[in-house]
Amino acid sequence: MKKTYCCAVLQVLGFGLFYSYSDQSFADDNPSISTAQTEQDLYLNVVLNQSSDEVIGHFLQTENDLLVDRETLAKLHLNVQLADEANHPNFISLNKINGLASQYDASRQLITLTASEKLLGAFEQIVGYDRITPALVNPDQMKPGVLFNYDFYAQQNKDSWSLSGWNELRFWGLSQGSVFSISANHLYTKTDQDESFKSEVLDTYWQKDFQDKAITLTLGDSQSRALDWSRSTRISGLRIAKNYSLQPYQVTSPLESFKGSVLLPSTVDLLINGIKQSTNQVSPG
Repeated sequence: MKKTYCCAVLQVLGFGLFYSYSDQSFADDNPSISTAQTEQDLYLNVVLNQSSDEVIGHFLQTENDLLVDRETLAKLHLNVQLADEANHPNFISLNKINGLASQYDASRQLITLTASEKLLGAFEQIVGYDRITPALVNPDQMKPGVLFNYDFYAQQNKDSWSLSGWNELRFWGLSQGSVFSISANHLYTKTDQDESFKSEVLDTYWQKDFQDKAITLTLGDSQSRALDWSRSTRISGLRIAKNYSLQPYQVTSPLESFKGSVLLPSTVDLLINGIKQSTNQVSPG
């Protein structure tokens, strides 16, 4: 009985030694298993400087660090000039970015980042005067019409009598925003020895206005605009010109510009002569 018992104990000990030895050999043959189990890809909601903009960022969680993808930094407009982490291309450690603080909430899959002004230098926003939308023309109010405009003068002397005049015949409504006009001068003179009548056509043109683009197209006779140092010129042919009288409320002169930065989401109000012209929401930058 004692001999049989001893053999059973030896068999159990031998099995335990074999099992321990086999398990150790398996772990040594696969050293990458422990490394893979400590790294995890994360796709988190990112809040930058309390901004409400929703950005999904790609992160890599290692055993002792949290890495961020370069594409995520580009989405956040963060100016980071650091080399990639060793064995992790296109990833940068959050702990190595100066001026950036992070707080990871695993339960909400959320990471909150607080960046300094230097890191936000790559993000620029342009806000300011809101361009006024041109008023729409109601086609039902554009009815065809005709206008006859005239101006006549009469003069009588001892041995002569004269009548001079000017007239314009204008049509509109043939197509949206178009006008056709023809004008002329007339002169009738009568003396004791002679009688004459002269008539001369002055301007004949067809004009169409494109209100949404503030452009006027003229075909025929027209007159160029004069500058402070020049005179106007009468021309005939095709003329395309800007016509800001079609949008009288638009600001065409350059406006003053101001440059600044904000670390938190803010509101920028533009006031001209004490009247608010625009309100814009700006993100950190």
